[in-house]
Amino acid sequence: MQTEKKLKPASGFTFIIIHLLIFASALACFYTEQLGQAGIVVLLVSLVLFRGYFTVQLNEASVLTFFGDYKGSVKKAGFYWGNPFMSRAKLSLKLHSCETEKLTLPDQNAELVEIGASIAWKIQDSYLNLFASDSPETFIKNQAKICLAELVGQYPYQHFDNSTTTTLKDLPTLNSKLDVELSEACKKAGIEISNVKITHLRFMGDPLPNKQQIRYNLLLKKKSAELSVDILESMLHKLAGKKLDLFNQDQRAEFITSTISALCQDDLSYLSKNNKNSK
Repeated sequence: MQTEKKLKPASGFTFIIIHLLIFASALACFYTEQLGQAGIVVLLVSLVLFRGYFTVQLNEASVLTFFGDYKGSVKKAGFYWGNPFMSRAKLSLKLHSCETEKLTLPDQNAELVEIGASIAWKIQDSYLNLFASDSPETFIKNQAKICLAELVGQYPYQHFDNSTTTTLKDLPTLNSKLDVELSEACKKAGIEISNVKITHLRFMGDPLPNKQQIRYNLLLKKKSAELSVDILESMLHKLAGKKLDLFNQDQRAEFITSTISALCQDDLSYLSKNNKNSK
């Protein structure tokens, strides 16, 4: 993949002296009868050469292309002269900032959260930025939306059990992950993310009691199923170790189904009682 190429064009101050000499030669030709037509040609060439002068300001880049072919970028401030037929596009290398709009996104529990972020950025690679995106700020905001959606979907806003895993309220962790993901996404457009921070986070509504109970029941069923499978695996392993061939294929399947069903019911009542006692 092609990246930025630094170009060192001729000094404009040096070339202007040469240019003045060419212009003076053209005027001198007009006073010589035999060289009058040559003076017109030299004067026209001199006028065309004036298009080659350009300046680069501090924190600015000038990207030079020759009939669509990238030739290089000039980032050092100064007065220069280059090929007058080259096209020049100027880019600001200053530090910029922008904010995403407030997005409404579902968290890991499918509950809606409103979130927004502030981003500080600057152009690092003038070639990638000019040819990979039409508007750097629009590109950053679009990438930030994608990164925020992925990030919010990975964490819950709050827990319904005693879990200690990360939630969306842990802003330092979220800011760090968002910085890494957004920096990686913007690198392909020649943009460097200097700082990114979540500036707005709001839960869109209180959880409904029945929704909380549904999650509680699902957690109980999940734990019950895990316990039942562990017990059944242990039983089958012991039977296999004793080389007891008690069932045919159909009887074995029926035994597994009925055993899991019975174990799940027992485990659910045990877990439910245990959870109430712990409260």
